[in-house]
Amino acid sequence: MSNGKTRESGIEILKIIAMCLIVIYHTDMSVSFMNGGLGIYPLSAGATTDINVFIFNIFGYFGHIGCTIFFVCSAWFLVESEKVNKRKVVFMLSDVWTVSVIVFIVFLIRGLRPSHDEALRALFPNSFAVNWYITCYLLFYIIHPLLNLIIKNISKRTHLAIVAVSVFLYYLWSIILNGDLFFVSKLIMFFVIYFIVSYMKLYMKEFSEDTRVNIILLLIGIAGFLGELFIMNLVGLKNPAMSDQILKFNNDKNFFVLILSIALFNLFRKLKGTNKVINYISSLTLFVYIIHDNTYLAGTVRCYFAAELIKHVPYSLSVPAVVLFGVAVFLCALFVSILYKLIIKRPANFLAEKVYELLRRIYLFFEGKFLLIK
Repeated sequence: MSNGKTRESGIEILKIIAMCLIVIYHTDMSVSFMNGGLGIYPLSAGATTDINVFIFNIFGYFGHIGCTIFFVCSAWFLVESEKVNKRKVVFMLSDVWTVSVIVFIVFLIRGLRPSHDEALRALFPNSFAVNWYITCYLLFYIIHPLLNLIIKNISKRTHLAIVAVSVFLYYLWSIILNGDLFFVSKLIMFFVIYFIVSYMKLYMKEFSEDTRVNIILLLIGIAGFLGELFIMNLVGLKNPAMSDQILKFNNDKNFFVLILSIALFNLFRKLKGTNKVINYISSLTLFVYIIHDNTYLAGTVRCYFAAELIKHVPYSLSVPAVVLFGVAVFLCALFVSILYKLIIKRPANFLAEKVYELLRRIYLFFEGKFLLIK
């Protein structure tokens, strides 16, 4: 960081790239779902000899790559954190809820008749983990100081043992069996990545600063996940029963996605200098994520344009069309994010602050009562 408050823009550029990858992944999914398996615009996860479909299957990895990059970036800075910023948690929850409710109300005015479950998900998006990454990140964020306390009080050898066992169980072994072994979850994977990143930051400073090593690591990561995809595609072509398993390794436990993300972080972290525009756009990525993947916006507006794309763009141009579609969705969500931050975020934060103070007083009251119990 250039000072105590402003981060170097290299990391912020990487976060913007990560969000673009996530948006392209989601727009690719919109086009695939609109296709409906009719063969008109054959985007699928099946084994194929069609280079366009194979590229779309590569896009299928973009969501996991983007989310992993985001968490690696966050983990690097959280290692230095000693306490939870409670207002940060409340404001993030408030942003998710406010966007969800505003969109829900707009669609109600336009004649939406949601089911009971849809209404509950719209009114309680955090409880139903509508935006899974934010919900999981906040759960992790709340307890990360305890992990830092553990990290601070264990030896380098013990820390390495935790990393080695975790990587073996949740990354390397999963390549062989690829099941939800050892009670894996997204939160558990965050824990694993956190111990890896913290070990790298505390004990592998030369490695994290070595450009050549990280370029090699990046190339291994790219070659690894592309190799997995190619092999599964080949297996699917040879064995029709495996045709739908081409994205078998597209999950949170992909070792190559992990090392690719770490290498990218180390390389972008070396880019020095601060750019206010880049840092501002990066600060909006949370809102871009919430807005572009809102249940109703994604299910109607995004799918409408996906259907128009299928109708009017020839299949030969499908790959650049989906990429441009993703860029357009990102820019639209960015524009709406700017409006949200300028117009709505301040009053939303004001109300969230009042709720936070009320909850804090209630907690302190009961805390005082329980502390008196002997």
